[in-house]
Amino acid sequence: MLNDLDYSIGVDIGGTNIKFGLVDKTGKIIKKQSYPFNKEVASNEVIIDLGKRINEFLSANKIAKDNIKGIGIGCPGSIDSTLGICDYSNNIKFKNVHLVDIIQKITGIKAKASNDANVACLGEARFGAYKDFQNIVFLTLGTGIGGGLVLNGLLYEGKDGKGAELGHSLLKINGRKCTCGRRGCLEAYASATALIKDAKSSMRKHPDSLLWKLVSNDISKVEAKTVFDAYQKKDPTATDLIN
Repeated sequence: MLNDLDYSIGVDIGGTNIKFGLVDKTGKIIKKQSYPFNKEVASNEVIIDLGKRINEFLSANKIAKDNIKGIGIGCPGSIDSTLGICDYSNNIKFKNVHLVDIIQKITGIKAKASNDANVACLGEARFGAYKDFQNIVFLTLGTGIGGGLVLNGLLYEGKDGKGAELGHSLLKINGRKCTCGRRGCLEAYASATALIKDAKSSMRKHPDSLLWKLVSNDISKVEAKTVFDAYQKKDPTATDLIN
């Protein structure tokens, strides 16, 4: 039974899965839960479902809401952390989603939201590998590429929380089209999405690749992990993709 307010709920909204858990004041995860991101429903419904799942999680674990200090939400995309709104997220198709308002209304618990890479960076600065450093440049690799900055011990978010989109730094002029609409972004070349796209293209050129066997000849099942599994087995196609 929790007996103080030194616990919070941390939420990670990802392009593949949504994760949340109970965290103590030292950053230790006490309990956690994960479930697939439902791409078939409207964005508001995704957040409403999240709020309901948090309620169920607390109830199932006999955790009183009075013992929860707050809910912190990390979401990909352009997040206005002052208003708690996801203005736009190209990888999960969110636009003008009132994250904080929805979660607070459903759970009755105070909430805050910021870009997922920003909060991951802050977590490492406060509790992780870089807690003894005042200045950090942080990259997250997943469906997209996120970036976070801690400068002089403080999280840098920039105007409306959009100041550290390092994944959308220009890598190549007139390069590949990125999901953000621009061309040549780092994300268009080095994210899991880019790796999967490259893998499928290479598989079509190399029908004898181990990649085909790993997905039972169904190219739609290719994931980033598929490429790394093939790489570990020294498949030449996967080796070319990773190297």
